[in-house]
Amino acid sequence: MITKNKKGRSFTLVELLVVIGIMVLLAVLAVPAFNSIAGAHSVVSGVYRVQAFVELARDEAVSRQSYVWIAVTNAASGANTPEVVLAATASIDGSTNNIQTNLTSIAPPLRISGMVLTNWGALKPATQSFFTNGVPESVSTNTGGITFHYGSQPFGPATITFTPRGEAMLLGTPGTTDGYTENIDISLRQAHGTTVSADADDAAVVIDGATGNPLIVRIQ
Repeated sequence: MITKNKKGRSFTLVELLVVIGIMVLLAVLAVPAFNSIAGAHSVVSGVYRVQAFVELARDEAVSRQSYVWIAVTNAASGANTPEVVLAATASIDGSTNNIQTNLTSIAPPLRISGMVLTNWGALKPATQSFFTNGVPESVSTNTGGITFHYGSQPFGPATITFTPRGEAMLLGTPGTTDGYTENIDISLRQAHGTTVSADADDAAVVIDGATGNPLIVRIQ
């Protein structure tokens, strides 16, 4: 039997250009989606790390039977990328005496790159709606905390105080009759480079002042 070889049909230049154009279009359309997913993961990772740091500080206050302070501040990395920095220090003698010589660090500072610290009111209404127990007081606007150093880096006065009972308050040097702050928020927003857009992803860690327990608040 004699068979004939069939030549494979090749793509024309026009067809190749059409295929390339479709691929480029799909890639362009996919970029915002990938950016959104990456941003969401960054926010989620950030608030979980903050939650863990808060839990550490509260547990240290209870186990040491001492006062512990967390400071939260905005900073910038070497590449001028915004970052949120948290530092924690404890009273050596267990009192509210917060002079530097009576303070000891309980952990290296926590640095969360690509995020900025903000106040509760700057979060999206949809994010705020996930917390239904009133309006928290923001650590970002607290001027009544303490100041301390970790190495040469200063922190404060935007601080949160944990008592030996595990309660939390914004007052830096509480007296015997001062009570806890009902709810305290550490609110974060996503930054893209040095820009924080109006619709940036956001979330918060809200600390129950009575127990010191941190709750993550974010769009599900």
